[in-house]
Amino acid sequence: SQRRHLERWSPLLSSIRMNFQDPPILQHLAVQGLLKDEVLAISVLRHLPRLLFLPLFKEAFTDRFLKTLKAMVAAWPYPWLPVGSPMKTPDLEILKAVLDGLDMLPR
Repeated sequence: SQRRHLERWSPLLSSIRMNFQDPPILQHLAVQGLLKDEVLAISVLRHLPRLLFLPLFKEAFTDRFLKTLKAMVAAWPYPWLPVGSPMKTPDLEILKAVLDGLDMLPR
C-alpha cells in the first residue's frame, strides 16, 4: 500500500526535485526576453543584476545583437571582457560593436 502510494506520487516528487534546478532555465528565459526587445535590454543594463550580465553578453555575442553588445561593453561591470573565447572565427561586425562600446567608456 505504501509502495503504491509512493509510485502514485512519484511524478509529482520528480517535478518538485526538478524545480530546484529551474534557476538556469529562468535565467535563460530572462535573457531571451531581454534580447527580444533590444531597446529594453539596453535601457536596463545599468540596473541588470550581475548574475544576468555574462549570459546576456554571451547570447548577444553569439546571436549578433550588435546594438546590445555595444551597450553592454560600455556598461561592463567586470574588470575583464571575454571577447576571444566566444568567437570561433573572427567577425568584423562583432569586433566593431565591441570596439565602439569601448569607445563609449569614460576616459
